[in-house]
Amino acid sequence: LHDALPISQVQSQLYAVSKKVKDLKSSSGGNSLAVFGQKCAAMRAKVDSMRRKFRGPVVGPLGAYLKIVEGKEHLAKIAESAIGGGLDRFIVTNDEDRALFMKLRRDVNCSSRECGLSQMHQGPRHKIPPPPLEGIETVASVLSISDDLAFNCLVDWHRIDVKALATSKEESEEKLLIQESSGREFIRGGKVKEVFFLPNGDYWQVKNGNRIMISSEKKLRQSIGVDRTAAIEAAAEEEYALNEELTINKKKEAERSEER
Repeated sequence: LHDALPISQVQSQLYAVSKKVKDLKSSSGGNSLAVFGQKCAAMRAKVDSMRRKFRGPVVGPLGAYLKIVEGKEHLAKIAESAIGGGLDRFIVTNDEDRALFMKLRRDVNCSSRECGLSQMHQGPRHKIPPPPLEGIETVASVLSISDDLAFNCLVDWHRIDVKALATSKEESEEKLLIQESSGREFIRGGKVKEVFFLPNGDYWQVKNGNRIMISSEKKLRQSIGVDRTAAIEAAAEEEYALNEELTINKKKEAERSEER
């Protein structure tokens, strides 16, 4: 959280988080769709209520079709970070369904950032290469994806097959970085384009023979494959922190008013 957020902005964030906590608690069984976005449950319910009106499948929210492969939980957070958002996204396969979905999206009062839509051709699951080396995973190898459209969307739009994951910067460099005597650098394994590593989700890539390091600006979080209890606890902690920040900001505002 930032120190100097305006009170109105903190209140807006607090409202959204409080609504998320409420939605998570009221859901029954399994993962709540609210963990992927505030409007996801309402959007999914709206789509299901109009199922007969759609010509093809409507997949979404994307995150609902993902699980972390057993034994790879330690990479869950950087896998989610590497995906880069969009777990509240839905997928349709034709223009008519796109138009209907966008109408329903307006009915649910989604903002421009909520429950985005991708339109894709419905075909077989993409064939992708395995991770380049033993001990190195890709986002694709860490995820179990139950739907072919969701899988293809993540490959086409989020490039999960060419994003490698490592437990540390040192491991990532040891296993994937090639440095020639000329000083030029390459990523071992051919297909990998970006290498993400713990503990913060930073990553590096190589362009024109030079390695570029990119720091992650967002705090790592895990919503894929988490049970409802953990998601509620995480949202409740965020709600508590926002309440604290709101109290502090209101106190500072009152003190400034008195000084005037």
